[in-house]
Amino acid sequence: MKQQVSLTLDVRLVAALDGVAATGQVTRSEMLEQLLGVGIDEHAKRKAAEQKVTLSVRVTPTTAQHLKSVATSQKTSKNAAIEYVIERGLASLIDESQTAALGVLFDRLEDVAQQAQQEHNRQTHRLAHLLSRTTLEGIATREMMTAFLTQVLKIDARPISEAAWTTAVDRLSSPSPQIRETMRQILKAVTHDGQQ
Repeated sequence: MKQQVSLTLDVRLVAALDGVAATGQVTRSEMLEQLLGVGIDEHAKRKAAEQKVTLSVRVTPTTAQHLKSVATSQKTSKNAAIEYVIERGLASLIDESQTAALGVLFDRLEDVAQQAQQEHNRQTHRLAHLLSRTTLEGIATREMMTAFLTQVLKIDARPISEAAWTTAVDRLSSPSPQIRETMRQILKAVTHDGQQ
C-alpha cells in the first residue's frame, strides 16, 4: 500500500519532471517514484564508495610530480591528493553526462511547448472561424427578417430590428445566470470538440 509524501519543488523542476513523465508515458507520481528510487540507489552506492579500498597504480614521473604538487598546494597527504584529483576527474565526466542529459530534456520540453503553442493556435483559429461565421449568419438572418417584415406587413421594420439588436447587446453586457450558463456550455462544447 502506497503512502502519500508531500514535497515542494521548484517550478522549473516540476516542468522538467512533467516533460520526462510525458516522454515515458507515465504519471507525474510514477516518474517521481522512479527518480526517488534512482536517488536512493545512488545514495547507497555513495555510502559504499566511502569505504576505502587500497589500489596500486603505476604513473609517469611527471604525473607523480603533479600529484606531489597538488598535495603541497592542498596541504594534505599524497593519498588525499590522489583521491581529490580522481574525484575531480570523475566529477567532470559526470558533469558532461548530466549536461548532455539536460540538453536532451530541454529539447524535449521545447518540443512539448511548441506542440502546445500549435494546439493553442489551432484552437484560436477555429474559434475565430466559428465566431466569424456565427456573426455573418446573425447579420444575414437579421437582414432577412427585416426584409420579410417590410414586405409582408408593409411596415418599416428597421426600428424593430434596431430595438432587437439593442436588447441582445444589453443582455450580453449584463447576462443573466441562465445566459452565463448557456455561454459556458457552448464554450465547453467547442473546446471539447476541438480536443477530439
